Amino acid sequence: MPRQRDIFGNLRRQVDRTLDLIRREIADVENHLSGLRQEALKWTAALSGIGRGQPQGVRVRSPARSSRTRKVVRKRNQPSGIDWDKVLAGLPNEFTLAEIQKRIPALSRNPRAAVMAVARWSRGKAITKIGDGRYHRRPRGPHVA
Repeated sequence: MPRQRDIFGNLRRQVDRTLDLIRREIADVENHLSGLRQEALKWTAALSGIGRGQPQGVRVRSPARSSRTRKVVRKRNQPSGIDWDKVLAGLPNEFTLAEIQKRIPALSRNPRAAVMAVARWSRGKAITKIGDGRYHRRPRGPHVA
């Protein structure tokens, strides 16, 4: 009976060697795949114009934590805290963008905010354009239809 033990021992050693080879091959393929994922991220970022990191909305599976995903979230602009209705009410009947910027010093950080406010007022028919860069404020109240 010593021969049967020897047969199973040889078989067990061969299976162990084969499993070791398979495990090494899997590890090599995973490392290669991880490198390809990183390269794909770099190319995607370069094409989208984002300097570093991942582009917005791209989901990436990490090789270390393959069951989890993470999503890149960009920081949104915070509201300015300016009450534009009060700004409009405080303007004279005829005004320019320069007058708006004089009344609100905080616009020096974001001068386009005044342009956006004028566009919003114009769409809402609160003002009308009367010339180059000049606007007329429509009176508000219960008597205006």
